[in-house]
Amino acid sequence: MEVFQVKKIHGLVFKLGLDLDMYVGSSLVSSYLKSELMKEARELFDEMPERDVVLWNSMVNGYAQIGQFDEALRVCREMSQEGVLMSKFTVSGVLSVFSVRGDFANGRLVHGFMIKMGFDSCVSVCNALIDMYGKCRRLVDALQIFEKMNEKDIFSWNSILSANEHCCDHDGTLRLFDRMLAEVAAQKVFELNPAHCGNYVLMSNAYVAAGRYQEVLDIRHKMRQQDVKKTPGCSWIELKNGMNTFINGDRDPS
Repeated sequence: MEVFQVKKIHGLVFKLGLDLDMYVGSSLVSSYLKSELMKEARELFDEMPERDVVLWNSMVNGYAQIGQFDEALRVCREMSQEGVLMSKFTVSGVLSVFSVRGDFANGRLVHGFMIKMGFDSCVSVCNALIDMYGKCRRLVDALQIFEKMNEKDIFSWNSILSANEHCCDHDGTLRLFDRMLAEVAAQKVFELNPAHCGNYVLMSNAYVAAGRYQEVLDIRHKMRQQDVKKTPGCSWIELKNGMNTFINGDRDPS
C-alpha cells in the first residue's frame, strides 16, 4: 500500500471516530510500519487508550519485518513491563529477530519460554524455532524440533532444508528433499482416495523397508481413523466345477 493511501485511510478513520479502536489501530500501525513510517506508527500506538496483545504483536512483528530489530525487542520489553503476556505470534516475531542476528543464547531462552507457555505444538512457532537454530548453525537442535512436530507444513520443510544448507550438510538436504517429495505426494494420494487401502499398505511397506517404524505406526493409526480395512489376500484356481476363490484365512473354497 502506498504511503498516501495509508494516510488517507487514517484520515477517514479519524473522521469516523474509529482511530482509537484497538483492531482498527492495529491495522493502521501495521500499515504504517510496512510503509516504513515508524514515527507515525509509534505515535498512533502511544495514543491508543487500550493496547491488547494483538496491537503489541503488530508493533513487534512490524518492526521485525522491516529490519528494525532493536525497536522490536524494545517494544517486547515494554510489553512485558506492562504485564501483557506474549502470544505465539509475539514469540515468532522475536525468534525472527534472533534468527537474523544468529543470537543462539537468547533464542534458547525463548525456546524455554515457548515450552512453558505450551507453544511447542504450534507449527508456526516451531518453524521460526527451526529457522533460528539453523541460522545459529545448531543443526541437531533444528532437526530435533522438526522430527518432534506432529504436523508439518511447507514452511516446516523449507525451514529444515534451509537449516541443512546453512550448516553445509548438502547430503542431508538432498535426503530431506527426497523425503519431503515422498511424504507430500503420499499425503496428496491419501486426500484423493482416503478409503483405498492400497495406498496405505504401499507407504507402510516402504517405511518398514526404510526402518522408519514410527511412520508405520502413524500410517496404521491413520487407517483406523479413516476406518480403512486392508483387503485380504486371495487367489483363484480353476477346477472342473469352475473358478474357485481362496481368501487368506479361509479353510473352504468359494
